[in-house]
Amino acid sequence: MSPIRSNWLPAALLAAALAVLPQSAFAQGVQAERGSVTLIPFVLKKGYSDATAPGAFSFACSDRARYLELYFLERGLPFEPDLVHPDGKFAACHIYYEPTLRDFRASVEDLPIKRLYIAVDPLNFFADAEFGGGSLSIAKTVLAKLPRPVDVRLSVSGGYPEKLWQPTAAYHFGAMPHHLDFFDTGLEQVHPWTQDHLESGTVKGERRVLIPRHLYEGRPEDGA
Repeated sequence: MSPIRSNWLPAALLAAALAVLPQSAFAQGVQAERGSVTLIPFVLKKGYSDATAPGAFSFACSDRARYLELYFLERGLPFEPDLVHPDGKFAACHIYYEPTLRDFRASVEDLPIKRLYIAVDPLNFFADAEFGGGSLSIAKTVLAKLPRPVDVRLSVSGGYPEKLWQPTAAYHFGAMPHHLDFFDTGLEQVHPWTQDHLESGTVKGERRVLIPRHLYEGRPEDGA
């Protein structure tokens, strides 16, 4: 055998050996680095089992935070070290969810406010049955602090006569310089939870809006 041929033979044998390694020793080495990650579903409260899509949220748990970090990195998911915590037999757990809309980026929340949409509870609005933390209370606080007029649309429900809308709004908002108009939902009930409203943003530069899943799918008890 010539010297040239004998020089490449060991390299060829090494390449052949590496070709089969991913099925054996190499794969085991990678698995050892990644470790084992277990997904544990959230236990939802009774009465709110449909608040999220089935299986939407879980805890990813492992023996080491490093295993979790690699697991999230491989899937392109956000990993926050401050959210890692021990839980039961696991040394490290982190909330796990896969976004409904990949690459969605929420709009920044510090842009100037130009328009507000407020869904108000009819008893809270018309009967002045005030309760802390309601959408009307939040709206009054925000509008009172805005340094400029904005357009405000109030969503009302319950079948109250239109002639009551403007006087009632004047009672709540007084001499505030904002421009108010009204939208009748046509429903007898309303669920004015501020955190359940729309989330605007972009996907690769194009405008998109996320909406709660039951707002899209509809439920008979919500009038949809």
